[in-house]
Parts: sequence; C-alpha cells; structure tokens
Amino acid sequence: MNYYLRAFMLFGCTFITGAAIHYFTHDALGDPYTSMLMWVFLSGTFLLYIRLFGKSRWALFTKPGKLHGTAWLLCLGILMLFFINNYFLAIYSSLNMPGDQVRQPLAWVLLSFAISSTGEEIVYRGFLQTYINQNVGSGEWKLSRGNIFATVLMTVAHFGFFTAMDVLFAVTGILLVCLFSLVAGYLRDRTGGLVVPILFHITVNYLHTLVQLAFGE
Repeated sequence: MNYYLRAFMLFGCTFITGAAIHYFTHDALGDPYTSMLMWVFLSGTFLLYIRLFGKSRWALFTKPGKLHGTAWLLCLGILMLFFINNYFLAIYSSLNMPGDQVRQPLAWVLLSFAISSTGEEIVYRGFLQTYINQNVGSGEWKLSRGNIFATVLMTVAHFGFFTAMDVLFAVTGILLVCLFSLVAGYLRDRTGGLVVPILFHITVNYLHTLVQLAFGE
C-alpha cells in the first residue's frame, strides 16, 4: 500500500473514532474534559502506531539537538503573529469560540491545552511526518516531505474554525495553523525529536489563553 495512503487512512479512521468519543461524551462530561478524553485516546493510539510502524520508535522523546538562530527567529515570528491575531480576535470577533473556552477553570484549561498540544505533536510530527520521511524520504528541500504532508492534514483538520469564528478570523487562524505546522515540523527535523515542537505548541496555546484572559470580554 502507498505510504501516503496508509498514513492518511490511519489518520482518518482514528480521528473519526476520536470525534465520536468527543460527541458521545460531551453531554455527560462537557468541555474541557471531553476534549482531554479525546486527546488522551488519540495520543495513546498514535503512540501505538509509532511503536508498530516507526523505525526510530521512542527516539522521538530523547534529548533534542541544539537550535540555531534561524529556528529561534521562526519561533518568535510565529508567536508574534499568534499574539496579534488573538488580540484582534478577542477585541473584534462577534463569534469568539476561544474566549468561551478560557472561561472554564484556568487549571483545567491549561491542562487541556497541554494534553491537546502534546497529542497534536504526537499525531502530526511524531507519527505522520516521521512515517513519511522514514519510508518515502525527506527530500532535498528545507521543508521535508513528511512536514508538508502533516501540515496539509493539520490545516484541513482545523477547517472547523469556519463553524465557530467569523470568516475573517477563521481564514487568518487557518493560515496561522499552516505556518505553525511548517515551523513545528522544521523544529522536529532539526532537533530529531518531539520535545521542542511540544514545548513550542504548548507555548503558543498558553499565549492564546493569556491574550484571551487579558483582552477578551
């Protein structure tokens, strides 16, 4: 079976199952507990895929390699873009889904974002990106084939923004997700593991929470 197709099928089937878990437990648990349950399931399942299909397996969680100046500048640029977008989202959006989320107890919100951020990195960088690069090859570009493949899926997975935000902010949000995913994938390739992408992802989501608490209604 084509490696791209296999990765896509595993991704699709597993996410459909995760979405079903979220749907059927939402009335009983509510957010953020339902989201945490879904991401625990997804994280565990994709860790199993890494164990079954990955060549490096748990090397993803070893001590990361050093980052050079370009990587730090990319991270800083992404953080600045997210700050600006979330500031305008908090001030001007009439449909502020993120603002509703951060009105939950802060400790649970922070835990939920930590779990979901870690889970997304396990899915997109830990399995999808690594699986494609190991089996198809990373290519000669600065952005590896696996990075581009994982970024496409991560971007499409966030099209739900259009159901929860104003169109303008949904578009800017999706563009930022795409840029973030490319940078996180670059960090994964440069450092050889998931530690730095996970910390970067958590930082972005915590920044989002801080902006919403500071400027949201």
